[in-house]
Amino acid sequence: ILGRDEAKDIVDIWLLYKFFEFDLKEIINFAREKMFFMYEDLVYRLDTFPLKWLDKVDFVDIKYKEQILKEYKNMCQYFENKIKEIEV
Repeated sequence: ILGRDEAKDIVDIWLLYKFFEFDLKEIINFAREKMFFMYEDLVYRLDTFPLKWLDKVDFVDIKYKEQILKEYKNMCQYFENKIKEIEV
C-alpha cells in the first residue's frame, strides 16, 4: 500500500489478518527489501487509506467488503501494536 495505493492490497492485508497466522516482522522485512519504508509510514498509511476505494474491488461476496469496513479500525490497531513490538 506504500507507493501503490491499491485497494486490493488492503483486501490482501485484511485476509492475512483475518484468516492466517503470520510473522509480521518477517513480512515487513521482506517488503523492505523491495522498498525501504519506516514502520510509522505503514501505520500512517493504514490509518489514512481511503476506504471508499474498496468500491473499485470486485468482491466475490460483498460480505467481505462489509467485514473489512467493520473491522478496519481494529485491524489497524492490531498492526500498530505488532509494529511497536517489532521496534522494541
